[in-house]
Amino acid sequence: NFLLSITHELNSPLTSIKLVFETLKRRILDTKQIQTLSSNGLDETNRLESLVDKLLFGAKLESSYSFHMEESDLNRFLNDIVSRYQQQFTNFTFTLDSKSRITRAIDKEAITIMINNLIENAMKYSPQHTEIKIYLTENNGKAKISVVDQGVGVDKQDVPFIFDQFYRSGSEETRTTKGTGIGLYISQQIVKAHNSKLNVKVGENGKGSEFYLEL
Repeated sequence: NFLLSITHELNSPLTSIKLVFETLKRRILDTKQIQTLSSNGLDETNRLESLVDKLLFGAKLESSYSFHMEESDLNRFLNDIVSRYQQQFTNFTFTLDSKSRITRAIDKEAITIMINNLIENAMKYSPQHTEIKIYLTENNGKAKISVVDQGVGVDKQDVPFIFDQFYRSGSEETRTTKGTGIGLYISQQIVKAHNSKLNVKVGENGKGSEFYLEL
């Protein structure tokens, strides 16, 4: 099932990218049509790149990846990530809520992949043109990073298992959504290496989710 999921996940953006080039080759298009096709192709390329990065990092974790911690400005670090999503995806609103300068020792490559996983999950399960908000706060010496969405939420019965490898929710609203069940597992392993734990809080009426960690 895992290999089948991976094959489908890789094939889907590749098929879309191929279609873009075939259309550009066979048809005479105006500037607006070319821009739309190019934008779609770039979105699919970014999606494919993210999936490959996730799989490669998962392989690194399996082969005793060595984490490299360095003191980092979390505000600037998160702002760079949010800015990239703002530029690449105009069908969602991405905001960072951070009111103080906070530094922590982190593995930037690993934490970037973890944040990417959380944001992409939020996009996958949220209606388009909704807000995905990243919070950075500090309380009692703990820095808290949260990713909050307005999506379908997480069934309470799934909460104990969503960080398990290859686990996918069986709910009606998430069953048809593409995925491999490795993103949250990899994210949890990254957070554990930072002596923390990734948690989830379900929104009111079961809608929306908040994934968070403390450093």
